[in-house]
Amino acid sequence: MAEPLDLSLAYQNISVFYSGVNNEEAVAWINGVQSSVQAWTLCDRILCERRDPLACCFAAQTLRQKIMKSLSELPKESYLSLRESLITHLSHIDVSAHDQVADATATQLCLAVADLYIQVPEWKNWVAELLNKFSALEGDRTRMLLTLLRVFPEEIQYSRVGENRRNEIRSELAESAASVFSYLTQVLEGYSNDQDMIKKVLLCLSSHLQNPALSTDYLASSPLLNTVFQVVAAPNAPSSLHDAATECVVSALIRAEDYQTHQALAMNLQTAVYQLHGPFNQAVAMEDMDKLQNFARIFVELAESFMEKLVNDGSDDPNSLGSIHTLELLLLLAGHHDYSLIEMTFNIWYRLSEGLFSFEDDQHIEKFKPYVQRYLAALYRHCRYDTEEEGIPDRDGDFADFRLKVVETVRDVVFIIGTESCVTSVGVFAYAETYAEFHSFKFSDAQEENNVIPELVQALVTLPLNSHPALLLTSIDLLGSASEWLSKNTSYLGKVVEWLLQLAVTPAFAAQAADAIEKISVRSSAELTHLIPLLVQLIPHLEASQSHGKKMETAISSCLKACTMLVMNLPADEIRARLVELCQPIIERLQMVGFIERNVNGANSTDAAPWLDIATELYKVLSEALKRYESTTRHQLLYVSRFIVRSLGVQSIGFVEPLITQMMDIFSRQHHSCFLYLSSILVDEYGGMESLQPGLMIMLETLAHGTFTVLTMENGPRDHPDTVDDLFRLAQRFVTRAPSVFFVHPVASALFECGMVCLSLDHQEANRSVTRFFTSIIEQLLSARKAGFRDQGVVAAEELVIVHGAKLIELCLHAAIFKVTGSLRRDLAEIVYMLSKIDRGKHKEWLIAGTSHLPRGPLAATDEQLEQFVDNITADPERVSMRDVYTQIRDLIKLYE
Repeated sequence: MAEPLDLSLAYQNISVFYSGVNNEEAVAWINGVQSSVQAWTLCDRILCERRDPLACCFAAQTLRQKIMKSLSELPKESYLSLRESLITHLSHIDVSAHDQVADATATQLCLAVADLYIQVPEWKNWVAELLNKFSALEGDRTRMLLTLLRVFPEEIQYSRVGENRRNEIRSELAESAASVFSYLTQVLEGYSNDQDMIKKVLLCLSSHLQNPALSTDYLASSPLLNTVFQVVAAPNAPSSLHDAATECVVSALIRAEDYQTHQALAMNLQTAVYQLHGPFNQAVAMEDMDKLQNFARIFVELAESFMEKLVNDGSDDPNSLGSIHTLELLLLLAGHHDYSLIEMTFNIWYRLSEGLFSFEDDQHIEKFKPYVQRYLAALYRHCRYDTEEEGIPDRDGDFADFRLKVVETVRDVVFIIGTESCVTSVGVFAYAETYAEFHSFKFSDAQEENNVIPELVQALVTLPLNSHPALLLTSIDLLGSASEWLSKNTSYLGKVVEWLLQLAVTPAFAAQAADAIEKISVRSSAELTHLIPLLVQLIPHLEASQSHGKKMETAISSCLKACTMLVMNLPADEIRARLVELCQPIIERLQMVGFIERNVNGANSTDAAPWLDIATELYKVLSEALKRYESTTRHQLLYVSRFIVRSLGVQSIGFVEPLITQMMDIFSRQHHSCFLYLSSILVDEYGGMESLQPGLMIMLETLAHGTFTVLTMENGPRDHPDTVDDLFRLAQRFVTRAPSVFFVHPVASALFECGMVCLSLDHQEANRSVTRFFTSIIEQLLSARKAGFRDQGVVAAEELVIVHGAKLIELCLHAAIFKVTGSLRRDLAEIVYMLSKIDRGKHKEWLIAGTSHLPRGPLAATDEQLEQFVDNITADPERVSMRDVYTQIRDLIKLYE
């Protein structure tokens, strides 16, 4: 048994730790103590002595962390004594003096009590007991009890205890809500002049409103709600108190979103929020941005909560739930000079437009037009640049970001009033406002309104080249976005491209102008082949620029891409000549060449590709670069090789074999994952050629075993996600391009087992490559069955899946529940679903075996729930879809977190 820790040493290290000076040894000592079982006793002793406030705070925090993460270190019979000990420590803390350290200590102990209670399912109905217990203590324990009552709903919201225990405690809290609200009302009455106490009451109320099991009928008519809005409306309310009241209102509105269940609360909230128009104007007059931000949150949340009623009913009666009067509050925000307020409303207007889009009733949509017109007018005002500002505006600043968002919101709502109405309003505003509108309008929203767009295009291409730089940049962007319209209205192409070329020679506009030309060339390449000489001449002009280096590189890249698209519309003999003209001067600039080859279509004919000789020369340069810089090989080198291989297809065979040999030689010394990436491209191109499959399998075996040495290290997959991504992309290409030789090779089994280990890697690209590897195997098997095809490869693949099926499902479920997040869980569910198509009978056995390894109990899923999970997936295989399986796994996850 370990000796008890030296208490004086603990105080010393804690003091040094909080000093922040030369505390490395203290940090190491504290980390060691916090991870040890002895921490329980040490922290209890420190709290009992109460001689050092900082040490007590440290002890309370440590106890809370131990309860959250290491409660299993204690025997269950000690839980009750731990709870009583925590309550005793709380009873000795005086928080009435507003001491920050004492407050922090009390909060940590309250959190510890809540976390302990949540993790002990045998304890029931303890919230009511808390009220009685603290009421019986000597002295005023109101602040302490308010903290306890606040943290319970918060902790159950975020604790990973499983849906069963979470719902149990939520129900308990809901049953105690009337008593809690009554107590909060009493506190407000007794401490009406104590702002700190009022704030604690509001925070406690806000916390309880987060409980979805809460009945709000009592609260709807409670004095508590009136107090909240009195604080929100008070012009002189301190910011912290106003913030707390705002949180209360927002929490209540979120709860009232289910307005059919919480009808009384919903109506009372809307009425109260509508009355905040005056207080908002007072805050505007006082220039109190903190309060204005709070009002904005409330107005936006009101619209969010009752959007369904607002869209469907469109009632102009303020006494009707979801009244269109709510939009007046949003326009109140839009009218303020600070654009951050109108920005907070963007999602509301998106939801409004999304809801109205499904309506075919023009009269109903007509109700919303005046509000949208006023909204757009406000956007125009906010978007304008200062007319006295010279030079090109910063495109990376907050205002530039805001203007980009304006583009999106105008796209969202413009259909409500019509694009023509939007565009014709250009003439209404002054110069600065006009080009704000240019920025906000997009041709893609008005492809059919040809009575407006031609005039706008004509106005743009006749702009003087000495116009304000902001106007020119916006106009360039606008014409670039018009590429689709221009492809259908080719009579305007010449004027547009000519105007853009004039701007492309100016460094300040070159990148944007070249980008616009590229976009137009993609859509209208056949009509613009006469541009090739002009673009070829433009490139050296851009290269010679002595300023805007990054922008010049971008502009040159766009010109090269545009040239490539145009060249591919020429006869074959001219293609070669033009590509030589483009490539020869820059053959040593490998990264630029990648841009050319990226867009070249593969050679489909039996004739030699016009660029074969150029590509061969390029390969020689690449090979020498790989050899010279093998220890620091850059991805760009191999990406250029990829573009060459893709552009030539099978005609690249002449240098692919020496490339593979060189890659394997370097990989034996330097495990660059980019070699795996390039290998997957080679397999994609040549994997279907039987004569090359043996050599490709040798390549795979060499690369895979070299990669396994990296991935089998401690935390290998986590530390090398790019390697995992590239390895399983390569493996998946073998599955689809050369399955017969792949599955009979021992490396297939090794990759299968390695893939199962990597399923728990919470990395988007890497995990997706792994799951795609498994689903591709199943798809190949299903495809072979459908075609009636069966060879040794099919047999070997089936054996792999059958042998590992149960383990694969077990690891998929474990990863989905405990390891990965987000959409990766859907990918894992797809594997579980697709395995049912291999063998329905075994699928149920695999699911039963897989779920048998999952934890059970009150803090996890019960036996009945796991059995139900299996039954829901396997009961009717013909009708169960991938979506159903994902839904079942998602519900299962809730039982564990």
